[in-house]
Amino acid sequence: MKDSSDHQEMSFRSKQAFDEHGTLNAEELGALVEIAIRDGHIDPKEKQVLENVMARLEQEELDPELAESVEELKKILENF
Repeated sequence: MKDSSDHQEMSFRSKQAFDEHGTLNAEELGALVEIAIRDGHIDPKEKQVLENVMARLEQEELDPELAESVEELKKILENF
């Protein structure tokens, strides 16, 4: 059964990262994605959290690994 608090956990973790160092790294973004897909799909609330996170990231400040992760995530979210 789906844990309805997954999107809340994702929001909390992303807020912690942004508060701590003003952005996310690829590992932190990956952890958010893992939370979203641990039940086999991404629900609308989880998708919204991920889209909000990506919107907060400054493109010119992304390192290559994070930029690649963001592009992969955009492709995944197109299917949901």
